[in-house]
Amino acid sequence: MVNEERFLSGKSYHNFLQDADEYAELYEHHYKRTLITERDSQLLKKLGKLNILVLTEIKCPDSVTVLPVLQKWSESHDGIKMRILERDENLEIMDNYLTNGGRAIPKLIFYNRTFQEIGNWGPRPAEIQAFYEKQREQIKAGKTDKMDIHKKMRQMYAKERGRSIIREISALLENNPVLKNEG
Repeated sequence: MVNEERFLSGKSYHNFLQDADEYAELYEHHYKRTLITERDSQLLKKLGKLNILVLTEIKCPDSVTVLPVLQKWSESHDGIKMRILERDENLEIMDNYLTNGGRAIPKLIFYNRTFQEIGNWGPRPAEIQAFYEKQREQIKAGKTDKMDIHKKMRQMYAKERGRSIIREISALLENNPVLKNEG
């Protein structure tokens, strides 16, 4: 269970990036490329106060893309608070959000203003996840290189500029009964 105190013990996006070292440039690159529309901003305003907890690690290739999108989007409404906890130091939380039995990151957990859980998302958009799942057997069989798969995934992320991330999270939040009852 995550309460406000535990949530606030997480790092802000900017504090998280202080530990990014050689990855900071990649995070910044994806932040600049992210496309946020007026509709995206209006959705967050309509939702009111929202708390987003991210479980991740600084070197996670998916986080390098997902977190800048989430940060840029959340900047469009001051009712959004995002905090980041490192997965490996918070396994008691992470183990409640496994993906296919694994501790895949980033994992985003959404809470209302009283820290009632609304839903979760991650580790990556459905299209990219499906691509990865399809390739996983090829990697295990030694028929393809994991780095080649990650390169193709980075190309997929670059092409869509964060739109699928925002679209999927919007669908999760937009018609959520917990948020509707607060308005």
